[in-house]
Amino acid sequence: MFTLSVWDRDNNAVIVPAGLVFTVTRIGAVAQGGYDSAEIAVAGPELALHPLRSWLRYRVEIWGDAGMVWEGHVDEIMLTLQGVTVTTGTEQIYNAIKVIYSYTGDDGGSETGETDWGTDTDSINEYGRKEAIHSSGGETTAEAATALRDTVLAGTKKANAPTISIEAGGEESGAILTCSGRYHQLEWRYHTDTGGYEANEQTGERALLGWTYTATSIGFVTSPYNRLVDYNSHLDALEADDPLLVSGTWGGSNNGVYVVKTKIGGDPETYTASTISFDPADDVLDSAGGLGFVRAKEGVVITGTTGALNDGVYLSSDVTSATRFEVASYGASPVVAQAAGPSVTIATAHAVELTTSPINETSGNSITITAYGQKMAQRFQLSNGPWTCGEIAIHVAKWGTPSDDVVISLFSDNGSDQPNALLGYGLIHPADVPSQSAAWRSAKLITPVTLANATKYHIVVSRGGSSHHLNYYTVSRDSDGQYSDGALLLWTGSAWAAPYTTTDMAFKLWATLDSTAKIAGIVAGATGVVSGTYSQNLSSVRTRQLRDNRSTAWEEIIQLLNTGNSAGARLLCSVTPQGTLIIDAEPAYDAQTALVWTRDGRLRYANGRYLLPGVLPVGKWVQVETLLSADWQADTTRFIVDSAEYDAQSGRWSLRPKAAANPFDLGTEQG
Repeated sequence: MFTLSVWDRDNNAVIVPAGLVFTVTRIGAVAQGGYDSAEIAVAGPELALHPLRSWLRYRVEIWGDAGMVWEGHVDEIMLTLQGVTVTTGTEQIYNAIKVIYSYTGDDGGSETGETDWGTDTDSINEYGRKEAIHSSGGETTAEAATALRDTVLAGTKKANAPTISIEAGGEESGAILTCSGRYHQLEWRYHTDTGGYEANEQTGERALLGWTYTATSIGFVTSPYNRLVDYNSHLDALEADDPLLVSGTWGGSNNGVYVVKTKIGGDPETYTASTISFDPADDVLDSAGGLGFVRAKEGVVITGTTGALNDGVYLSSDVTSATRFEVASYGASPVVAQAAGPSVTIATAHAVELTTSPINETSGNSITITAYGQKMAQRFQLSNGPWTCGEIAIHVAKWGTPSDDVVISLFSDNGSDQPNALLGYGLIHPADVPSQSAAWRSAKLITPVTLANATKYHIVVSRGGSSHHLNYYTVSRDSDGQYSDGALLLWTGSAWAAPYTTTDMAFKLWATLDSTAKIAGIVAGATGVVSGTYSQNLSSVRTRQLRDNRSTAWEEIIQLLNTGNSAGARLLCSVTPQGTLIIDAEPAYDAQTALVWTRDGRLRYANGRYLLPGVLPVGKWVQVETLLSADWQADTTRFIVDSAEYDAQSGRWSLRPKAAANPFDLGTEQG
């Protein structure tokens, strides 16, 4: 019923030894991969069976009434000669070995290293390259890891050491050839792709994004204190090296740019007591010892004094204790003598130190503080381009409850190291940004942008809404400006300006491409019996080009197939005898193309023809005829075939629906 054609490892046609009879016992296929497995029994005289020992990785085609029904390679040979069974196979062949190991770094911390690939050319030429990544299983040195790699390679570069079993008194001779489809060789190679990636992964510091504050509670204290004070205590977002643009001060006397030197000393606190007294010209005292919460050089608001004589805003000086603190010469200072008795309230307020000295100005005017970073731009350029950028990540956190998106854009350069023209953008939604603890979050560009090599570009991060002092974002940056191919700029609200210290934004850019194009790249890198790719349609689902050499080519491909296309359909594939991986979307049910499982156990096309023996209908829809007239839901009466096996001895198919645990066993007549 079925016949074989065989080729050796050099693709020369093999003349089958005279006297041997080959009987196909079973063949199988899967919807994602194509021809999967086959088993062939061989009978004949002992002398004619001996040459089969060399048939590992020989190519086999199986032909029937329907034409070629299966194609693949011999992966295991079980040879029985007068009761002695010898089995050999490729399962444990590995002729390319890499070792991953741990070692102690120069700083005393644990580090991870990996050796180069160790290979055996003769084995690769004979069987094809089959890779394995081995773990050293403990701390070791680079030299020891390399020695381990070579030891493992020496033991795995050849075909399995034969397993031998003996049956006393056995006189039968024969062989079983177990074969696998071409796609299985994609399991032999790890996939790595270092292209399509540009990044500064260093974090540690942060820059404010979209922080602005306007209030009448803001004041300034001159040298030697050099303080910016807010008696409503909304300066907790500010940290050292934050540049600030100030406007709206009295007569413009404190308008301009300031830089924060030290952040606030702590949260504001309030204390009320009748034991508080005042001693000219700068002492505030408490016989109950309740003033320990007042920190040096921070804002203080006093209310409730007799006749409001000492009510007002102050700045504490260097002298503070539980029973006494002194006020600086600022605000309502100096204090006047007042004895304890009234219920007096003392509240502390935020104050940050500035790198330069302002002029004394008490609160009252409507003053606006705008932090540099209303948007920010990180310049970069590629050294491994060109490639198409489709995804950008930043290290970001939110504070409060901002409701607007973070907008990540790509801009060209204007020739002066500043952003010029918008090239593309993506969004990070506020619900996806962690609160207060920054993490990497990425945005997919609405339209991917092709970036040239060695050309300046800018990642511009901005807010989709208005700036706010309670609801804002922070974006991480490094502390030393170690990214060598660009620099960070901060938007003041009207112009681009450099940060106070040399620093670069933390970012990651990825090249993305259609998943079918990525599959083609994976296949091309595997360089085996699957040598090309064809997809009639793009998936319109983009994936990153970068891969880390920790998954096999087939693991990467199956993940992309299962991701599916933009219409929500899973992708299927098969491999032609010429080695081309054919990709197509899983079809929707169509009564005109679906097979019908008839009441007499056969599979019938819509035109009335029956499926010929050996044809494996993976990726096809099957309608169960006996359930059509019953009260069943449509998805119960029909299914798409995920895997199929044909038993050539019984003439029966086993069809496994997608995601099903048990196969449907279907009987059919021999043709």
